[in-house]
Amino acid sequence: DFILTYEPNPNSEYEPTARQWLLDNGLLEREVGWLNENFRLPYDVGVVAKECGVVNAFYDLNDKEVIICYEYVDHVWSIGDTIYDDQSLVYEFTEAVVIMVLYHEVGHAILDVYDLPYTGLEEDVADQFSSLILSYAYDDETGHDLGQDMLYYVGDYYLHLSEQDGSHPYWTQHRTDMQRFYNISCYAYGADPTYNQDLIADDWLPEDRAVWCEDEYQTMESAFEHLLWYHTNGFFD
Repeated sequence: DFILTYEPNPNSEYEPTARQWLLDNGLLEREVGWLNENFRLPYDVGVVAKECGVVNAFYDLNDKEVIICYEYVDHVWSIGDTIYDDQSLVYEFTEAVVIMVLYHEVGHAILDVYDLPYTGLEEDVADQFSSLILSYAYDDETGHDLGQDMLYYVGDYYLHLSEQDGSHPYWTQHRTDMQRFYNISCYAYGADPTYNQDLIADDWLPEDRAVWCEDEYQTMESAFEHLLWYHTNGFFD
């Protein structure tokens, strides 16, 4: 199983603390529960919320743990406060980005625990995995495609980061924030072009990229289905 653990958050400058916010909304419990319903692991993998002393989230290869740093949650909330005036939107934005980064790090974990083959950069694969999982989320009661809406918030996050001062370290495995914005927008469009026509209409996604996005998404989906089918409980059926 994925085993969820909360460590103390004594040094937070915020009220409520990131730990309390996560506990109150049950975000990690819900997503870890979903993972355990759908994935079969060869051994336990930890999901640990903790103070790290830095703004970060990562997969610990040695300890087999997905780490969500409380400082990262605080960082995302502060960016949401900068982008939106409505606190309900700040909440939804923070939830979406934290879920995205959780599945990004879970993406690293599944590559490790299942010893999956892949080509290209591992960070790209992790972004694709998290985008794919979010694209499957759907709210039947309201008719809103929650996964697509979450991907929009994640796009806002990377767009905001790309507009900040500072140079990107091009030697890292991560794409630039603007590249991640366009990639995630493309995956969202490819998953549901009808729902996401505004990405083109509002000039967020250039048509020269959008024309390939359905094929990109379907290739990504079929690749993960092929790699993960044996390890899931009928998730791709």
